[in-house]
Amino acid sequence: MNTRTELLQRAPGPILLLALAYGLLGWLSLKVAIPPDYVSLVFLPAGLAVALALLRGPAVLPGVFLGALLVQWLAHQQVGAATWTWTTLVPALGATLQAAATAFALRRWITDPDRLDAPGSVLVLLLAVAPVGSAINAGLSVPTLALGGVLPWPEVPYSIWTWWIGDALGVTLLLPAALALFGEPGKRWTPRVRSVALPMLVALVVVLGGVAAVRSTQEHSLAQRFEHESEEAASRLQRRLDALTDAVSAISQVMALGDRIDRNGFFNATAPWLTRYPGILNFGWSPLVTAGERETFEQNQARTRNEPFRVLGRNPQGGTFAAGAAAQHLPITLVEPLERNRSVLGLDILVLPATAAVAQRAIHSRSAQVSAPFHLVQETGSQKGVVMYLPVYDRARPDQLLGIVSAAFRVSDLLEATFSPSDGPAAVLNLCLLERREPSEPQLLSEPLSCTPPQAAASAQPPSRTIALRFGDRSWQLQSHPGPALLGRSRDWTAWAVTATGLAAVGLLGGFLLVITGQGRRTERLVEQRTRELAQSNASLQRLAHFDPLTGLSNRSEWNRLAQQGLDEAQRHGDLLGVLFIDIDRFKHINDSLGHSLGDELLRSLAQRMTACLRGRDVLARLGGMSLWCCCRGCGIATGRSGQPRS
Repeated sequence: MNTRTELLQRAPGPILLLALAYGLLGWLSLKVAIPPDYVSLVFLPAGLAVALALLRGPAVLPGVFLGALLVQWLAHQQVGAATWTWTTLVPALGATLQAAATAFALRRWITDPDRLDAPGSVLVLLLAVAPVGSAINAGLSVPTLALGGVLPWPEVPYSIWTWWIGDALGVTLLLPAALALFGEPGKRWTPRVRSVALPMLVALVVVLGGVAAVRSTQEHSLAQRFEHESEEAASRLQRRLDALTDAVSAISQVMALGDRIDRNGFFNATAPWLTRYPGILNFGWSPLVTAGERETFEQNQARTRNEPFRVLGRNPQGGTFAAGAAAQHLPITLVEPLERNRSVLGLDILVLPATAAVAQRAIHSRSAQVSAPFHLVQETGSQKGVVMYLPVYDRARPDQLLGIVSAAFRVSDLLEATFSPSDGPAAVLNLCLLERREPSEPQLLSEPLSCTPPQAAASAQPPSRTIALRFGDRSWQLQSHPGPALLGRSRDWTAWAVTATGLAAVGLLGGFLLVITGQGRRTERLVEQRTRELAQSNASLQRLAHFDPLTGLSNRSEWNRLAQQGLDEAQRHGDLLGVLFIDIDRFKHINDSLGHSLGDELLRSLAQRMTACLRGRDVLARLGGMSLWCCCRGCGIATGRSGQPRS
């Protein structure tokens, strides 16, 4: 087993280091994610996980899981989603499974994946293994995030697509560089560090810099579009509020004519405004009735309406009762539309808790005043509304109060009516209307759901904008978040395509470098093999030229050379040289009777035995047939002191 693999299996340190490296690369990948979806088009940790799983086997998978868990935690933190839930565990498990499955496919489909030098192997990696293996995590994680509420369901197809592309490009880009840096054996990959890893890393840095620039441009474009849409929405709503104020003012001018305005006149005065500005709950008229005029007023109203009429109050439970005696009353006598607002007829706005103070403030200020949100009398649901009051004074006698014109509406209805269906708040912007109240927190005016920012599949929260509005004496705030339509409109497919193409080009560059360097390496190995074969052939030829192929002894040419060399040395040193001729008797009979193979074996055996008896400087040769020659250097007869031969 590889020593590095053993280390990974025995110690937690390398596992934690891998987890940190995975998390760092994941964080960098999220930083170059392109808005409005903030999905990274290149997820580098996917390539790192596959490379280490290929090189080190299952031992690295715990580090991959911990690193993927760290990335998911960071992403959930940035979008404000709950962390350490199944929406973080499933993507981490998906990343681990993807790394293991892709590494297995590489070993199964690619011959010698530790080398990756054949064009066919590189093509299988780029066109089959990386795309197919990278679909695992996207297919598991995106539906999980949607089920967990982290990702909106309409964004699931796009997110699966971009997630898959990001992982596939991550594998394509980082796998070649990782193999060149960490591949085993080192002699295969070390020469490719300069030619593969460094160019890939440089190209990757350049492309990521381009992606970061695209991201910055997209964020700026999204911010500009959002600012424009928010300003336009606030301007449109302010114009609508001003128009409502103008409508109430116009109706007050009509009501200044006094008793000459009956129900038909009031209908004619209000109908154009109700038609022009849908969302208004009603317009009302409340004449001033003094204590002394109350009884006569009630009788006249009953006679005119042909039904009982009384000045009423309303308790907190919603029931009505005859209003108590007071110096002044402002009962609602005219209201349009009548049918849906008949329940407010007779209510004295000076005794209603929610309106009394506002009406008094309008009278004293002689200007339009708006109430705080409250549950309207005619409201059957849970919505709250506001009422605008504008006092009407006698033209001839400016100090004489004739009554109050009112306009009631639900704020949510006002928002929906302000924007057309094609660009309503639910599509273009998520709008929330608040009332600013110092020093307390702003009070919600619209429906709570409209104040919820859109769910983000993102590494960053969507922008938010708050714009001040004025309605009567009230200070309102329009809070906006980008809606689905604005986000979709901000998605620049051209930038996406250019970025993806650039990343794919870097991946193809890596494949090209692998093929080129692999071809060079294969050429080197072929040259080395041919050189060895040639050396062996030369050595064989040299041996055949100087040695007998049957016995391995020196042949005639080598004997002549060595014998001459021995003779020269003997003459130079005054030594003796002995030559021995050996012939095997009846060798032909052995060949004829027992066969040439046995004869050859006899020759080989004899050569081996005689060679074993010789000194290193002696020469034994076969000059042909069964004749053997032996040359003994320095083999003169030993002599004693007298110079006579010793026996």
